[in-house]
Amino acid sequence: MQFWNPYGLQNLALIGAGLSGAPYNGAAHLDITGGADLGCDSTSGAHFNVVSFDAAGENIALPGASLEVIGFKSMGVMVTNFFTVDSLANRRANSLPDFQTFYLDSQFQNVFRVDVLTGAWSLDNLVISGIPEPSTGSVLLIGALCAAGHLP
Repeated sequence: MQFWNPYGLQNLALIGAGLSGAPYNGAAHLDITGGADLGCDSTSGAHFNVVSFDAAGENIALPGASLEVIGFKSMGVMVTNFFTVDSLANRRANSLPDFQTFYLDSQFQNVFRVDVLTGAWSLDNLVISGIPEPSTGSVLLIGALCAAGHLP
């Protein structure tokens, strides 16, 4: 998978665990700062299913975020889900984990790209499924052709 800001290269950062004021779950996560959107797709161009993701407020000083998740499918079909991420300060005041898990509905099966609009949030544990892998037969065929000297 590859991730980018569809409208520029700025405002995406991989943040290590334990940065003061940032969400914490014991591992690094991706910060999408204010003014940025997030796009992702498969580097191979394959279609995939988006199952769920964990989200948190980007910084303890910021309010929560409203996320619009857009999936792009074949033939120009677009699907959308909306989620509200609670503020990091509120989650901590109520002794809740910093990250919330959000589940996408079945419309997000067989998409080739996903965009999340609205910056100032953090992403972790994106769960995808359905990315095709090469069949055993095709791997054996490629291996045999390489061994026979037909492929570099």
